[in-house]
Amino acid sequence: MPCFIYQMASLSRFLSDLYQSRQMLRIQSFPPKARRSLYRKYRRFLFNRAIGFSGKSDPRLSFLGYRIQGLSADSLLFLFREIFIYNHYYFHTTRSQPVIFDCGANIGMVTVYFKWLYPDSEVHSFEPSPTSCELAGMNISANHLQGVTLQGSAVCDY
Repeated sequence: MPCFIYQMASLSRFLSDLYQSRQMLRIQSFPPKARRSLYRKYRRFLFNRAIGFSGKSDPRLSFLGYRIQGLSADSLLFLFREIFIYNHYYFHTTRSQPVIFDCGANIGMVTVYFKWLYPDSEVHSFEPSPTSCELAGMNISANHLQGVTLQGSAVCDY
């Protein structure tokens, strides 16, 4: 019986996440093809989690022509949802080449997001964790991002 209850809770969470992500993508200013692609990728990720296959041994994600290596499948899902589905880092600018500071770059997913939104931008990424900084560097290199500098340090104001 507890297994059945867990499965129902998992299904309920899956459907709730799916509905919420669909609503969020509707209000974004992304091109329709990109919205559909993001939604399909997220739906597949949620479905795999709901049926118990989270891919913990292989935390990689490919979408919109980018490849991202993460620390774990759960952290990748969280980052993908916050950045590309919920669009928490979106900002509008009239400049074609904005200068962007990514303070706390983690594995570089926000850096990829900024380069996707503004391909001609200059992005300065900072990440103090050696493990995350190494992954960010791998993700930046693997996706051939130009105009990105990565510093293995923190940013603070004394």
